[in-house]
Amino acid sequence: MERYTSNGLAYNKQWKVLLEKLLRSQDNICNIFLLIRSKKNTNAEDRVTQHIFDQPLFEVLKASNPNFMRKIIVVPGDLLKPQLGISDHDVRILKNTINIVYHCAASLRMNATLKENVNCNVTTVMQLLELCREMRHLKSVVIVSTTYSHSPYPLIPEAINKSDFQPDLILKMCDEMDDKTLREITPVLLNGHSDTYTFSKLLMENMLLNHTDLPIVLFRPAIVTPSLREPIYGWVDTFSGVAGLGFAIGSGFLRSLCLQNNAMANLVPVDMCASALICSAWHGTRQTQRDKIAVYNYACDKHKSTVQVLALAMYGSQLKLNCSIWKQCVIITQYKTIYNLSRLCLERIPAFFSDIYLKFSGSKLRLQKIYNEKLHPFIDVLSFYFSNGWEMEEGNTDAMWNCLTKSEKEKYFFDTNSLDLNELADATCFGIKVYLAKEKIEDNYKAVRKQQIFTIAHYTLIFLIIGGIVWLLCTIGRCFYE
Repeated sequence: MERYTSNGLAYNKQWKVLLEKLLRSQDNICNIFLLIRSKKNTNAEDRVTQHIFDQPLFEVLKASNPNFMRKIIVVPGDLLKPQLGISDHDVRILKNTINIVYHCAASLRMNATLKENVNCNVTTVMQLLELCREMRHLKSVVIVSTTYSHSPYPLIPEAINKSDFQPDLILKMCDEMDDKTLREITPVLLNGHSDTYTFSKLLMENMLLNHTDLPIVLFRPAIVTPSLREPIYGWVDTFSGVAGLGFAIGSGFLRSLCLQNNAMANLVPVDMCASALICSAWHGTRQTQRDKIAVYNYACDKHKSTVQVLALAMYGSQLKLNCSIWKQCVIITQYKTIYNLSRLCLERIPAFFSDIYLKFSGSKLRLQKIYNEKLHPFIDVLSFYFSNGWEMEEGNTDAMWNCLTKSEKEKYFFDTNSLDLNELADATCFGIKVYLAKEKIEDNYKAVRKQQIFTIAHYTLIFLIIGGIVWLLCTIGRCFYE
């Protein structure tokens, strides 16, 4: 009987799908120790029962195994605290019982400071490995990273490239330097990385090289999308990545995108990602020498499609959002000047006048703040990963898939060669409407009607603006003529 420990934070959707898949597919699991922190006025146990297992993701599991909660043991902790915030009593239990460890927690804030992302993505893994070193029955430690940890390289290997800076040096700098100095030298340290998140992941991977005596497996997914097949269609609970892009388009907030004509979307559904993650725990430790780390790139490099296709598929979806603020209108261009002009005319100027109205109407909502602090930084980071092409080695992942039996392939399906981008876009649109916007499919006609009204208003406004400009030019010309 296997005993697992899994740790994660609520904004990382992978660990929830992994947890559900383990409970639904692995009958021989004795216990799963779920390391999770308390949040606001909710303790760890209440957070699990009231805010995690009450999600639609677990409905299929509840129907097939109503007593699954007996296998869950909640371990209160905090990854940012010494000893991961785990009590001495719980540490003793973990040391004597755990067989397999999954580490899915991470700070996904691309624009966070270097110190914040290093503390969350590097220091926490170091503490976890020290705990794992004392586990008597440990078989596998699966660490989730990202394929974009190696984004400065055109080829992303299933290996760990040495960083230009040793992790210990960066950790020391984060501890000893003041925030202002560290912020000033961060661009030099990044050295080809677009953000501190992927840089911290590369540092974390380099730190793993100092722990090759442990049975470590490094799992690197590409951009993770809503679920495609199981346990439910289109499940998503975070606005990050493609789901955030789709919501921004569907709600009418995002009206301009800067993408190269050949920009590629390297996407993997979260349910297939969870299946590959489960398989990597046993395949990695069996196929790799004891003093080496098994690395699995999980991407869709062999079957890529352009991001324009994905964005336009979302734009043309029949599923509309009731929460939309204006007509869906997306200008996709590879030219920065046109992009900046369309962003100014279609987003910034309307937001400016909307804020004037909102201010006088007594509302505290400010659209300019949403654009400047949330949407535009998010889209700029996402555009970097969409506008650059990487080749990704997937030999280890292919070998893992090929060694499965027919029944195992059906149970743990993760073959990306069968992915269809249109099907994935449909699932994403469904998930955005149902699980992010919390809207019912049967009420879609209301959203369609709303879009029709917005469309009439949109083109009427354009007609008036163009008419006003023509009238102004004619008036000016008449004055000069006279």
